Amino acid sequence: VEAGRLELERRGLELESSELLDGVMRQYGRGRKAMKLVSENPNAANLHEWRKRTKDLWYHLRILRKAWPGLLDETADQAHKLADSLGDNHDLAVLDEDLGNREMSEGAREQFEASIHRRQAELEKKANQLGWRLYAEKPKAFRRRLDSYWVVWR
Repeated sequence: VEAGRLELERRGLELESSELLDGVMRQYGRGRKAMKLVSENPNAANLHEWRKRTKDLWYHLRILRKAWPGLLDETADQAHKLADSLGDNHDLAVLDEDLGNREMSEGAREQFEASIHRRQAELEKKANQLGWRLYAEKPKAFRRRLDSYWVVWR
């Protein structure tokens, strides 16, 4: 392997480190923007978009984690936990929407909806805690940190 290049043998791809880091940074920036949008307007669509951007970041971090295994493994794990919490929230939003199509007593519907909304609030709180830690760094600082890991690793 040439210095500054990463071989992804299973797919037969070869990327410059800058290309890989550029991809990570795109996803990090998109995830950070999506998180901020959720903080302003935490609706189902915004939460789902945040999940998608976080999953993209998770995939990229999994590729990079050999550059600093302990730290980047933990960062990738946190991204995965965040994506899972947001995914569970989305599943509940779909279930909540589906309740409108179900025949049931008004009391039963209200109980289901109350349970769904209570659990969604718990998941949103967890997601916000994870998200503000995962996306704490400004993108330029995050990039500098990843660049330094890459240089030392290579």
